[in-house]
Amino acid sequence: MGQFFANDYCLLKFYVHFSFPIQFRLLEALLRERTEGNPPRISDFTRSEEMEDIINGSTYVWVMEVSELGRLTSGTSVWISTDIYYVTVIESLKGQKEAGYEARTIFFADTVFLGEQHIVALDPPREGGSNYSFSSRNSLFSMDDLDQILETD
Repeated sequence: MGQFFANDYCLLKFYVHFSFPIQFRLLEALLRERTEGNPPRISDFTRSEEMEDIINGSTYVWVMEVSELGRLTSGTSVWISTDIYYVTVIESLKGQKEAGYEARTIFFADTVFLGEQHIVALDPPREGGSNYSFSSRNSLFSMDDLDQILETD
């Protein structure tokens, strides 16, 4: 069984409580044990829509090119549809990655296409993971925003 985070515990507690009350206590004990010491990552997510807050709250900011499809969304998601692409770093504006570095990155569905260049503000993969993810809902920038991003400290 994979690692659970506190947010997963709350969601499953709600579901199990209303669906299977008899087995709830057993599952609750298991989830409590698995989530202990694993705070939710949502607190790391930048909620601001201001470019400066997004850039400053991100571990990495890259000028990158979408180089290869990893996975398109299949079907619909309860939360949001995402696609995974391999990207190639053209220039690292924040964080220590060399030009040419390749990474798997999660994007909202239908927001990028092969061969396009963008600026992205990212968080590193979770422990044991391999996908870089947006540090905010608004972490995808146009190349037209480059000068403004470079002015951000």
